[in-house]
Amino acid sequence: MGNRKLLAMDLDGTILDSSGQLHEASMRVLAALRKAGHVVSYATGRREYDMVNFLYLYDHADYVVMNTGSIVEHEPSKERIFEQYVDPQTTRQLIDACNENGWQLYVIIAEGFCLNIMTEGVAEYVGRTGVQPILYTSADDFDLDRIEGFMTARDSDAILAYIRSHDLPLDYFNSEPGCYDVIPRGVSKWNGICRLAEHLGIAREDIVTMGNWLNDMEMVVNAGVGVAVADAAPELKEAADYVTERTCDEDPLLDVGRDLFHLNIQELKDR
Repeated sequence: MGNRKLLAMDLDGTILDSSGQLHEASMRVLAALRKAGHVVSYATGRREYDMVNFLYLYDHADYVVMNTGSIVEHEPSKERIFEQYVDPQTTRQLIDACNENGWQLYVIIAEGFCLNIMTEGVAEYVGRTGVQPILYTSADDFDLDRIEGFMTARDSDAILAYIRSHDLPLDYFNSEPGCYDVIPRGVSKWNGICRLAEHLGIAREDIVTMGNWLNDMEMVVNAGVGVAVADAAPELKEAADYVTERTCDEDPLLDVGRDLFHLNIQELKDR
């Protein structure tokens, strides 16, 4: 793999351990790849507010593909290479329908996540992360031109059925058990990675992607080399070109660095 590569990695459950941390050994792998001239990017469903308690992660990447691909940002300049928002009419229709039916809907904006119905699960998340939701009562509470997407949890089945039955221009992905990210139609991690690769002049065969869950399937299947970590979903491991020996708790980047980029991982582990 002598050409310049783009390594695009999911965060949670992939290169972050089960407590959400990036280990020193993984940091050394990323530093070695960047020093060798490769481009390092995260490809995550996280949004800006999700990164508030993990700002150190920005120091170890060149780019971040966020919000399941609707935002591509250069680090550390914060220059946005690409951004796509939900159509305002679609936003209003979905918020109105959820309020009328008593469905819980998360609305994602740059400043944080907004919520129409509080639950115990939300309170637990706030207690764990310190990220407070912004409560809303109607679509009029928002700048409808700047809605990044939505998330569903408690009422996913009803909301997703509504989206399908009304043919709203939205796609949705199972981001974790019981939760769905809802984003503008045509947006995905893989499409965000492709926009970044085009911006950098990197060919598809020189893209390496790395994931653990079903929302990583498209980017793992379509990349030049698609990687699944050892404890990834079985379907993803079956579809991947390469499966690491190590789980997310064991620095799977060491396997990727050794086998796909020919790094001396013993040196990186022992340093």
